[in-house]
Amino acid sequence: MGASGPAVGSCGKRQSLYKGVFNFNVFIAAVVAASGGLLFGWDIGVTGGVETFPSYKERFFPHLADSDGSHDPYCKYNDQLLQLFTASLFLSGAISALFAGHITKKYGRRVTIAAGAFIFLAGTVLQATAYELPQLIIGRLVLGVAIGLINQAVPLFLSEMAPFHLRGALNIMFQLCTTIGILAAQLTNYGMGKIESDWNWRISVGVVGILAVFMGVGTLLLNDSPNGLVERGQVEEAKRVLR
Repeated sequence: MGASGPAVGSCGKRQSLYKGVFNFNVFIAAVVAASGGLLFGWDIGVTGGVETFPSYKERFFPHLADSDGSHDPYCKYNDQLLQLFTASLFLSGAISALFAGHITKKYGRRVTIAAGAFIFLAGTVLQATAYELPQLIIGRLVLGVAIGLINQAVPLFLSEMAPFHLRGALNIMFQLCTTIGILAAQLTNYGMGKIESDWNWRISVGVVGILAVFMGVGTLLLNDSPNGLVERGQVEEAKRVLR
């Protein structure tokens, strides 16, 4: 019991040394970085919806027809092409995540997040302009690479940029934005489902590219985290960012 008193007092004195404040720069950094969750959530939410669009199914999965002649992507659960399409993002994302930590350490959080955003944009363009299933799957693989980078770098960046007393609140913004992204994608699918042409799923899949551009450009305009700068030997730049 006696040992606990000095530990708490020491912690309190140490805490008083940190002067982190929540200012406009921190707010912008949090908003731009946390938008990576919107990209992740959008991709999760949009896929299941567009699979129900007749124009999407007839173009990419015409063989998935049930006995009464309608096209239902869920009528054959053991279809290998459907499984490949669904799993491709998570496969490339898992592989990308294996290297994301090293990339983040070597090139910094800011560059990694920006790279993930622009790679996501490339995958979105591939999917939105696809006319054949191979291009659709390649686009989804590219999206997975982006998701692996973003999911590793964004929470780390938010944690390092946040004032100590707001670290948990700002870090959870990534999860909050992921949930918002899922909801936004589902609402977009609902609206686009009323359009009877290829444009319905192309808009649903492609409109998130605007957000990817915002995130990529916005991240490049931000400072890297002081921790990342010190880790790469840029101590003076880290001091400037802290000021």
